[in-house]
Amino acid sequence: MYATLCHSVRNPVEEDLAQVAAPTLVVAGSRDPVVPPAWRCQVTRLVPDARQVDVPGAAHNVATTAPRQVADAIRALLSPNPEMVVPCASATRRSGPPEAASAAS
Repeated sequence: MYATLCHSVRNPVEEDLAQVAAPTLVVAGSRDPVVPPAWRCQVTRLVPDARQVDVPGAAHNVATTAPRQVADAIRALLSPNPEMVVPCASATRRSGPPEAASAAS
């Protein structure tokens, strides 16, 4: 784990995010102590076609503790008209309908 942390510090992923060519879903638990909300918002802004979903009450292992919510978010991303709420006010791209984005604030 220490080696992974050292690698992450030496090679920040943010520099490469603009090259992501696929629709991307940034999913996190609202109580995630590992990945801060500001960084999730930054990732959402840097990936050209990214949407962010915070799962209320979930922590870092959101895929295993809230699998239904994660699956619903993935289904919405893959649907023809995805309506994803981006809960960070600074995310401007692909934030879903204006009423949903403002309701999340």
